[in-house]
Amino acid sequence: MKKAFQIRNSVVSTIIFVFASLALMTSQATAGNTKAAESMDGALIVNFDDLLGHVDPNIEWIRENLLETAFYEASRRTKLANNYVVEYNGSIPKLPKNLLNLRIVEWRRSPTNFYEFRAIATYYDADGKATKLGTVSGTRSGLSVFNRYDVGEHFADAAEDAIKKALKKLETIS
Repeated sequence: MKKAFQIRNSVVSTIIFVFASLALMTSQATAGNTKAAESMDGALIVNFDDLLGHVDPNIEWIRENLLETAFYEASRRTKLANNYVVEYNGSIPKLPKNLLNLRIVEWRRSPTNFYEFRAIATYYDADGKATKLGTVSGTRSGLSVFNRYDVGEHFADAAEDAIKKALKKLETIS
């Protein structure tokens, strides 16, 4: 009985996540000016390595859009401005240059109604040398969620907090 409740609770959380993400995508513009950044020399390539996106293609585009929105919001007030390209589950070349890889470890709503995001950040400089930035995390309280449309914003905000931490670590080594 307890196992059935846990499975049902997990399915309900996933459905809420999907609908909230759809609401967020319709209310916000797409993130960043990535087409312009592709033509710029020295643009930072940001890759989100999301295992769940590989496993479940039904939610891949939702998670991709939420992560792009979160990165756009996190980088608005940094020196990056629009000098970046965001990729989702892109392949890392053998000699990566100017690449920030964020491998998503956890992105969930906890049983205590907190929205949590954790990722492992690695930066590859112009010479291809890897610098581990460590684990970055972001958390948002779910107490202010009054309807399902707020859920997507809280997932994106938790990711935004973690991305801001990764960008601050990146600025200290640059």
